Amino acid sequence: MKTAHHRVLARDMPGVIQTATGLPLPFIRQVIIALKKGRRIGVGRPISPTTTPRDVARIVLALSASSLGLAGDAEWRVGRLHLFAGAGKETAETELLDLIETAAGWHEPKIDFRHGSLLIGQTVPMLDIRGQDFAGAPVICTYRSTEDRPELAQSFFLLPLSALRKIARDLLPTENPEHD
Repeated sequence: MKTAHHRVLARDMPGVIQTATGLPLPFIRQVIIALKKGRRIGVGRPISPTTTPRDVARIVLALSASSLGLAGDAEWRVGRLHLFAGAGKETAETELLDLIETAAGWHEPKIDFRHGSLLIGQTVPMLDIRGQDFAGAPVICTYRSTEDRPELAQSFFLLPLSALRKIARDLLPTENPEHD
C-alpha cells in the first residue's frame, strides 16, 4: 500500500513512465540518464534522492524531444516559456509542476484529469494544456514565445492528462513531504 512517504526506486522509474506513456523503455532510460548527467534532475549515489514533482516535470518535457540528443534542450526550452494565453502560472515548467502536484493529490484539483492533454511542440517550442474543469468548462493554457509561429510546427508530443496523473501518482508520495 502506498503511504505518504512512498518511495519509488530509481530503477523502477522508467517502467512506471513506460506503462503510462507507451514510449520505448530504452528511450525513457536514456532521457533520465541524460537529465541526471546534466544535473537537471536529482542524482545520488549509492541511493537516489526521492523523486520530486520538478523531476517529473523535467522528465515529461524531455520525453517530448524527437530524439535523445535533443532531450535536454527540449526540457530547457519548453520549461522556460512564458504564458501566452489562458489562465496559468508564469512559466510552462511552473504550470506543469503545479499540475503534477495536483495529480499526485497534493492540491485540490481544478482540472479533470480524465479529460484533456498536454501538447508539446517538437519543432517549435510550445506547451498547450487543454482540458476541462469538473463543471465541463474548458481549461486552456498556452505557453510559447511571441517570436515563434506555432502554425509552422511540424511535429508534437501528445500526453493525455490521465497519463500524467498516473505518472505523478505512481512516482510521488500521496502527500507533500515538505508539509509534514
